[in-house]
Amino acid sequence: MTAFFQSWRTKLAVLLLGAALGVAGSRAKPVDEAGNLPVLDTSGRSPLQSRPPSSLDHGASKVLRNPSSLPTEAYSAAWESLKDGKLPRDTRIGIQSTLLAEWAEIDLESALRAAMADPGWLRDDPFLTNPWIDWSPAISRQLDLVWDLIQRHAFGPRTGELRRLWIEAKAKEDPVGLLSHFGELPPRIDPGVFTVNSRDEAVASALMSAHDPGADPNLGFEALSRILEIPEDQGGGHAVQAAENSLPSLSPGTLADRITVASDPAIRALYFDALIFRLRMHEDSLETKLDQWVPAEIRAEVEAGLHARGDR
Repeated sequence: MTAFFQSWRTKLAVLLLGAALGVAGSRAKPVDEAGNLPVLDTSGRSPLQSRPPSSLDHGASKVLRNPSSLPTEAYSAAWESLKDGKLPRDTRIGIQSTLLAEWAEIDLESALRAAMADPGWLRDDPFLTNPWIDWSPAISRQLDLVWDLIQRHAFGPRTGELRRLWIEAKAKEDPVGLLSHFGELPPRIDPGVFTVNSRDEAVASALMSAHDPGADPNLGFEALSRILEIPEDQGGGHAVQAAENSLPSLSPGTLADRITVASDPAIRALYFDALIFRLRMHEDSLETKLDQWVPAEIRAEVEAGLHARGDR
């Protein structure tokens, strides 16, 4: 039985099962120093601890396979029962992190609210970017819900943290769709949260995703076309500048390939300027880099571009 309770996920599963039984008729009590099941039923007995280990194993396995089998109230009760400070910090955070990940699958908003309302659970660690929990799977599956929370500024100043994760998830799922929200993203940096504003981050994330080696080759063109279509009163100029700053992060080979096939002059110019920028970073080995990266059909044009900028 001792070995059974060593796993964070097993402790959580037992805690959740106990919370589910206790939600309707009894109050969850904190876990003890050993991390054992805290919940008592209305008779004062510990229903799960009275079961044989095989029964506990089966119940824990069922919870972990199907988190939706429990109501969100069970997760809330389990969360509250971990606040007494009796467990060692790493053990407590391990259980809480797994709990939040499971909870987010059935009620993402409640899981986020619980964590944000309890700053003590991670002490000095950043809430949404800490190594203990990955919110991105739940966010990726509920992009519309998360966008609604962001639009409502549901978490006050901390909404910016959620927005950043939404941008990352949306970029992977639909980079062009992300750019359609450009004008709705705040144009300024969230004070005290990040050093890059959401609009710049959206453009950078969308372009990196759209040019992923496994992506449809046309997706990069579509993303840049969408950027060029953003009206000026919605930050169109800023979007183009953000694209100009982001494109040099692509590999020189990718940039050169896109130049050779791009049909839109404005899009081709963005790729071209990015390639020139990359080449200028290698002035001491420029001839070698030209040979490595630049196809013969655009070599003369690229050399002329470098000459116009004083590099030839």
